[in-house]
Amino acid sequence: MSRTVVAAIIEDPDLRSALQSVASEAVEVELAGMGASAAEIGTALEDPELDVVLVHTELRQERWSSVVRRLQRERPFVGVLVVAPESDATLLSSVMEAGARGVLLQPLSLDEFQARVDGVGQWAQGLRQFSGGSAEERGQVVAVAGARGGAGASTIATLLAHECSRTQTVCLVDVDLRKGSISYLADVKPRRNLTDLAVVATELTGRNVREVAVDAEAGFAVIAAPTEVEQADDISASAMTQVLHQLRFQFDLVILDVGSTLESAQAVALEIADHAVLVVNPDVASVNAARQVLTTWERLAIRPPASVSVVLNRADRRREVQAPLVDRVLGSTLTTSLPDAFDQLEPAHNTGNITLVKAGTVRSGVTALARGLELVAAAPAQRPTRQSRRHGRRSREAGQAAVETPVAVALFLVGIMMGIQVLFAATCLVFTRHAATEAAREYSVSGSVSAGQRAAQDALPGWAGGSPTFSASASRVTVSTTVPTVVPLKGDWRMRLSQTASYTAEKGR
Repeated sequence: MSRTVVAAIIEDPDLRSALQSVASEAVEVELAGMGASAAEIGTALEDPELDVVLVHTELRQERWSSVVRRLQRERPFVGVLVVAPESDATLLSSVMEAGARGVLLQPLSLDEFQARVDGVGQWAQGLRQFSGGSAEERGQVVAVAGARGGAGASTIATLLAHECSRTQTVCLVDVDLRKGSISYLADVKPRRNLTDLAVVATELTGRNVREVAVDAEAGFAVIAAPTEVEQADDISASAMTQVLHQLRFQFDLVILDVGSTLESAQAVALEIADHAVLVVNPDVASVNAARQVLTTWERLAIRPPASVSVVLNRADRRREVQAPLVDRVLGSTLTTSLPDAFDQLEPAHNTGNITLVKAGTVRSGVTALARGLELVAAAPAQRPTRQSRRHGRRSREAGQAAVETPVAVALFLVGIMMGIQVLFAATCLVFTRHAATEAAREYSVSGSVSAGQRAAQDALPGWAGGSPTFSASASRVTVSTTVPTVVPLKGDWRMRLSQTASYTAEKGR
């Protein structure tokens, strides 16, 4: 008989002493570590040869059921025995739901201790031998939940399964027990469902899984939800625990659509999952529902909010609720946002074929979600090829041309404006000279400044200079006008032209 390695999480000092005494007398049993919490026996829990962990029901730091569930999630190859002062139907039910292998009653006796530890140890060793690996080689489990009905959790779970199935084996499980829709979205017609696995959970094998799982055309396996509502009552928390542990060994990735309700089986699925995704919509009602969901999960010790990844579905810049507000209200990690692009999803929803969702913003968002959860490898950085370098050079040349073109157009327009201004000045000069001649003739006859002013005004067209100024000396008159400009100017910036003309006063004036 092979050696059985045991660790214990016990706070009671008397029980610790009794355990050490019994373990020292047991045959082929090694007590690797003992402490009041899992953190105190961390070294023992990391031992790849560890077979059995004993958990006392009277723990003050943490509920024993939470400890058992965490051990089952983190170390599925290790069997757990619950140490209790007495046993009843309620305790046995709690032990099975938590995922432990049995109960060890106090006070400890050598015969019962030897029998229980040997049985669970052989189970753990056989499981490791059957799986051919360690806990690190098991598949991952991702649970996708909706803040409320219609948030888009089923669609995102199906798209995520399709995205990840390109590089690994994926099983999509519909844990929305009373209103599942995965079989429709994946375009499969299953003959069996999750209930068929739950009824044989204690004796579940890989063959049972293969008989229930249906291969979808999209490239992943599907385990459908119960077809009848009352069948959901047959799926207990302990059955769900056993099913998920078996699925870990059959697939690289298990994606769970847990819907928007919370029953015991769904709570266990969320607790066991390596990643939990909460889908929320950009409206106040959905954000409030998401906050209530996170609060409930934390209060029931299912998952802390910090371990939940939030996806903002149907995001749009025109909405009042944006990603920063959702992140601030929920206090969880906002992994990604999926755009409001139903036109990309409509063919898949109407035909039940998720492969019809082609490349686009929705697909890109799902890919970003998969990479954020580290379900797929990030896109490798590519070295620039000759074609990309040539394209980059053309892009730079195009950018340079885009900068030079406006400058050239501006210079061209300035040149045209300057030409028009010169034309205005030359024309105005001719008319001013003509106005000076007419004003000199009128002044020589009348000798009146106002008459000379009117003569100059009449000789000028309306656009050329506006109101001219007139002045006279002993033998000359001067007329000054303002040159019109293309760009309106005021004050000293305006250009003026002056022309003079001689006159001879008429006799008898």
